[in-house]
Amino acid sequence: MENLPFFSSVEREVQALRTEAGLIWKPETTSVTLYGDDVRRWCNGMFSNNIRKLRPGYGNRSAICSHKGHVQGLLDIYCISNTEFLLVLDGISFDFFLERFERYMILDDIEYKDDTTGLLFSIQGPQTAAALEKAGIALPEGEENLHITDNYTILKKDRLGGGFDIISEQSPILWEKIQQAGAVPIGTQAQEIERILQKKPAWPTDAQRISFIHDLLLNEECCAFDKGCYVGQEIINRMDVKGLANKRLTLFSFSTSVPVGTTLEYQSKKVGTISSTCQLSDRFYGLAVIRKAGWDQTLTYKDGLATPIDETEI
Repeated sequence: MENLPFFSSVEREVQALRTEAGLIWKPETTSVTLYGDDVRRWCNGMFSNNIRKLRPGYGNRSAICSHKGHVQGLLDIYCISNTEFLLVLDGISFDFFLERFERYMILDDIEYKDDTTGLLFSIQGPQTAAALEKAGIALPEGEENLHITDNYTILKKDRLGGGFDIISEQSPILWEKIQQAGAVPIGTQAQEIERILQKKPAWPTDAQRISFIHDLLLNEECCAFDKGCYVGQEIINRMDVKGLANKRLTLFSFSTSVPVGTTLEYQSKKVGTISSTCQLSDRFYGLAVIRKAGWDQTLTYKDGLATPIDETEI
């Protein structure tokens, strides 16, 4: 994959993600398959979303939380069968997953398989389905999120505008076929620009050691507030019911380039720190988790002003 063509125009790649189909290589992403008669119940008790209701072919996004409700990682969970679930780890390693959960899996007789032999890449954008169809790649049926063939597993996944992840030992071959069908390879810089402008937090880039799901605006996507107990559930539900969240991921625009780690202030008090930055054309943007005192306010830093904006304004 090292010899994939690279587009010199980052703006062209961003445009492809927004109007065509973009190919994204994700070599750092790991998937794990869990097996066992109790695997559904086990997942439902460990992760923040409702795993109990997932039927074969369906999936959702979830968070790994501590007993204090702090986010420790993210993952996508897909039901293959009543005794088999596929987990795609988001920003966490297989080693971290084992360190966090292996002792609990042993207690509940849950077995696992590391799927790192199947490399993962993604295709995102409004023309994704057309490109995959032209390349002869079968999609999940109807509203399902998962389709497995002898050569690949395809997963419905919105990374940068909607599309699919593909896991396969033949990933380089499939990548080439989809590129020939019209998809545009997207470099890491354009991926980061679009992620930031869509206000999608990256784990652990945009998180802190004590971040909550609500801080990262992931509560609607990653939480089920109508399910039974899971690790961190009591604190997370209390925050939701009583409206106790006092931090919020915010997108800002700047007049000049701003380094990651820059302190943002409101009325001379620190309310947040820039965690991700990007430049598109002559405009500069950044993400930061902001304390409630600074919500919806123009903030200051040593070189100027940070103006909060909505992703729809770009």
